[in-house]
Formats: sequence, structure tokens, C-alpha cells
Amino acid sequence: MKSRLMIMVIAFGLTTVLILTSLVYADETADTILQKRAYVAAYNAYIYGFAPVKAKSVEIALTSVDYPLEDAPAPINIINSTTRLFDYRDTIVPTLNNDTLYVSAWMELKDSPFVLSIPPIKNRYFIVQLLNIYTESIENLTVENVGENGGNYIFILDNQKNQYKNLPEGVTPIYCDTPTLWLIGRVGIRSIADIGAGRKIAEAFTLTPFEEFARGKIRKRLKQKKSVRGCPPSPMGGIMEYYGRLDDVIRNEPLEKDKVFTDQFKIIGIGSNEPFDPKKLSQPVLTGLAAGAKDAGQAVRYAAQNCETVCGGWNLELNGGRYGTDFLARAAINLNSIGLNTPERAMYPKRFVDADGNQLIGSKKYEITIPAKSLVRKEVAGFWSITMYDAQNRFMVKNSINRYSIGDRTTGVQKNIDGSLTIYISNSKPTDTKQMANWLPAPEGEFMLQYRLFEPVKEVYSGKMTLPQLYKVK
Repeated sequence: MKSRLMIMVIAFGLTTVLILTSLVYADETADTILQKRAYVAAYNAYIYGFAPVKAKSVEIALTSVDYPLEDAPAPINIINSTTRLFDYRDTIVPTLNNDTLYVSAWMELKDSPFVLSIPPIKNRYFIVQLLNIYTESIENLTVENVGENGGNYIFILDNQKNQYKNLPEGVTPIYCDTPTLWLIGRVGIRSIADIGAGRKIAEAFTLTPFEEFARGKIRKRLKQKKSVRGCPPSPMGGIMEYYGRLDDVIRNEPLEKDKVFTDQFKIIGIGSNEPFDPKKLSQPVLTGLAAGAKDAGQAVRYAAQNCETVCGGWNLELNGGRYGTDFLARAAINLNSIGLNTPERAMYPKRFVDADGNQLIGSKKYEITIPAKSLVRKEVAGFWSITMYDAQNRFMVKNSINRYSIGDRTTGVQKNIDGSLTIYISNSKPTDTKQMANWLPAPEGEFMLQYRLFEPVKEVYSGKMTLPQLYKVK
């Protein structure tokens, strides 16, 4: 318990770190003092920068193409959608879902405002999530604020509001505080047979530069080309590349409210007038930078697996999408699930351990019973699922029955007499008929689970309802 407390003080109390490492002893050299200052700046910069650096890495991976591909990549300022449910082949980010088709676009609003046209969508779950480069939620567009008949929404940079006061009738403005705007849309899929209908809806979303829209033109979707690789990975690079990307974000897309915190990074060459160049840093600064980055990385990984709010063994992330100055929570959540939505729209509780606190591993067998009482709002097409991922990389795992998730839309499952659903989890295939019908295959080694609740009831997202526990079969 003592070691955990010490880690949390270091990880969460960035001010505490600054105070502790600012102590200077009389016999210390100037180089030693400089190294300490660099350590503090590098530690804080790593944690502050994790979300925007990861987002920038995803942007690079998804937009470094000349034309849209069927598994999501597309050039900048071009909207695209997936054609199938993601599975083990897709490694762009951890914990992709296996429940929806994605609609995506990366926009540079300094080039132009853009108008998103949402098609009519009836009796189907959908959401359009809008994030700035720091993964803060800008807005969520759902059936509750869009309606079933669709609509037009213009995305404008905060500092360009006055240039676009007179908008066409029926166009709703949404303002973003960074030039980069990330659009993540999701269209719910009920079954494999429903993918075709879902694709038609996803492909009807359009994105048009405002100048064209004002002339009465809607930009047609570009034809996709086939991809054979799956959604590509988004590596964050080595530590110098990491800090270089953070420097690019802070110099070109700074948040004024964070300036009092980010100014300290200048000692390690981040956020100055010139681009980050490690060759210009002294050896004491480089030494402190390397040590600070290493320790901060450990703090982020620890926080990602040890959330402060635990419910029935599940780590709840109740401040997803609205982080304020909790930069460690932002980093940890984005390590697990980049671009996490606000909890009232979707919750993604995770777990790495069973009811006894032991790491989940495929060689064991587990059970979890989901109650009959709905934890999601069915009136707005909400639904739930539990998805299997390997514990280290948080990617879906190939298995013999091609089942990567199980939930309230899964066909062929056998419910209990009271309407609840018991899910059986193991690497070995069950021999019992009911267990086989309700089996969620696990890898041989360590794994994690993510419990998705799309449109959860208030008792869930307010943290007042206990989630079902998972038990190892004795």
C-alpha cells in the first residue's frame, strides 16, 4: 500500500514533484541542478503530451494516403467510413470496438470551416464525436440533438467566429479551440447480416468545405480503394520523436489556459520559437530528459491499470473527454482507449483482474452474469457488449469462432430463466452446449476485458450502480 501511495503522489501530484525536485543542496554543481530541472520538465511534458502526441500519431497514420481506403484511412479533410467491423487485424489504436462501423475525418480548420451533413437515421444507434487535438470533447451529435431526420453542422475555429456570423439557414455552428478537429462517428450494427444496411448509412455522411456548401454544393464521397492490411498501427516513435511531436503541437496548436504549465517545457527545447532539436540540448538536459520520460511512462502505465474508481472489479473512467488539468488521467485513458467519449454518451469500463484481484489469463476459466435489467437506454438505441483484448497491447485476439465480443445483440446466446446472460470466458473451447453458445474466447496468455455501454443509464455514468463481478471458476 505504501508503494502505491508513493507512486500516486508522484504520478498525480505534479506540483509535488516540482517542489521536491527544486530542492538544491550547497554542494551541487550547476549541471546537477540543470539535470534536475530537465527531469521535472520532461516528466511533466511526457504526461501532458501523451494524449496530443498519440492523437497526432493516429492522424499521421490515418491521413498518410492519397485516397480513402475501406478500413478508415483517408487524406486530410476527407471523410471516410469503414466497411466491416474491426477485429484482430486492426491495430491503429488500442481497444477498437467490434460493435459499430466507424465514420472518420481529420480536419485542419485553418484551411476552411467544414460542413458535416448527417443523413436521416431511424431506429439505429449513431453518434458523431468531435475532439480537439488534446482529445477533449468538443461536442457529441446523437439522435437527441440531431433527431432522426439528420442535419448540417459547420465546424469553425474559435478565433474565426466573427468571420462566419451569417450562416445559411438550418446550419448549426460548432466551435473548436484547436486547428485540428477529429471526427469519430459510429453507426451501430445489430448483426453480421446488418452490415450492408449500416454501410449505406455510414456512406451517406458527407463533409464539404464551407465555401462550396454556401454555393449549394455538397461534396460527394470519394470512392474507396481496397485495403489488405487492416487498419494500420500508429506508432508514437522514440522518445525524441515523441517530444518533437509534442513541440509541434504546443507551438502550432497551444491552449492558452495551459500556458502557465507548458512554459516550463522550454528548458528541454519544447514550445520555444524554434522546432525541437535534441542536438542543441546539453548533456545534463538530455540525461534529465531521458530519466523523466522513463519515469513518466511508468506512471502512465500504472495509472492506466489502476483507476481510482473501481466498481465490481471494473475500472471506471468517469471524466473521459473532460479532463481539465488532470493530465495524468488524460494520458492513462488515452493509453487504454484514445478519444474516449464523455460518460453520459458511452462508458468503457475495463478490467485486468478477477474478483480475487488476480490477473486474467486464458488458461483459467471465468464466468460473468449480466443482469436482465438494462444498463443502457434502449429508447435511444443504446446497447452493450464485452470485448476481449490481449493485456499488453489491448488489441483484439484471433480465435477459432471469430467472436471478438458478446452482448445484447449477439445471436444464438442462451439466457438464464430470469433473463440474465452468463458469459463463459476461457482459451479452451467449452464442451457444454450452453457454455459454447455464450463463450467469449480468450488468448492463451494474459488478457483484459472492456465492457461497453453505449448510452448508459444515469445510475451507471454517475457511478451509483454496481457492475457485475467476474469470477474464476474453481
